[in-house]
Amino acid sequence: MQSSRSYFQLRPLDSVRRAAEAAASEDGVSLNQFINLAVSEKTAT
Repeated sequence: MQSSRSYFQLRPLDSVRRAAEAAASEDGVSLNQFINLAVSEKTAT
């Protein structure tokens, strides 16, 4: 199975973005990586 990339615009509330940026920074990862992990964890079956 080949991995694919897709792009979409995400417009979170400012407070949500700031919290996600802070959490990503604490974890030492990019915001993109943090969001990917959070969505993966939320949608895991």
